[in-house]
Amino acid sequence: MARSFGVASQVVSAAMEMVVPILLGYWLDTMTATTPLFLIIGTVTGLVTGIWHLVILAGRLVPDPSDLDRNPGNKQREQRQMQDEHGEDHDRRMP
Repeated sequence: MARSFGVASQVVSAAMEMVVPILLGYWLDTMTATTPLFLIIGTVTGLVTGIWHLVILAGRLVPDPSDLDRNPGNKQREQRQMQDEHGEDHDRRMP
């Protein structure tokens, strides 16, 4: 459950990274009378940083495929060992 709260807080942080630059750009445009300029800069900056943060977060959540063989309790590893013992092809799916 603690991991879920950690992930949720990181998603909220990424959302704020998207929204705050847009609002800041809008505010700067109203203060300087340069209507679309800072809003566009804030939108691009916010989207790039927010999506970048989400990509990093997704990379942390998805397990590394090279770690599958290192985990002793892994079902896929056990299935591969059984296939090796019986001479079956690794690419063939088990029913």
